[in-house]
Amino acid sequence: MGNDPSGNDETQNLDLIVKALEYTVDPVALLHEGKRIIFCNRAWKTYHGIDPDADITGLDFNGLITDEGKRLIVECREVLDRGEIYEKEFFASWCDRWVKMIVRRLEVFGSPVTLVVIRDITDTVKASEKRIRDRF
Repeated sequence: MGNDPSGNDETQNLDLIVKALEYTVDPVALLHEGKRIIFCNRAWKTYHGIDPDADITGLDFNGLITDEGKRLIVECREVLDRGEIYEKEFFASWCDRWVKMIVRRLEVFGSPVTLVVIRDITDTVKASEKRIRDRF
């Protein structure tokens, strides 16, 4: 990217992306090799019951999630190890919401990272259930 041999263009682009993700509605996290937190936005922290202003960079991701979430990680890793993108819709009892989780492996500056995006689909699921109930 860019013409700056020092790598400043890449660093500036990454900083811009991180700033943009910080205030997105969907919870987003970047994990180093699927374990240590490189970045997570305010929505991700709130979703997991963590103070949105807390700095949790470097913490072990597995120590911050519920047992239910840990079971999903096993399934997720199997899919990622096959080189596929993990997508799953499920009811997240810890937050009482229906969610769609999308996880993929990427390379950033030559290092493997795991991108986790969680989308709240509760309204969509409830609307679909209502349409089905109304038909019968």
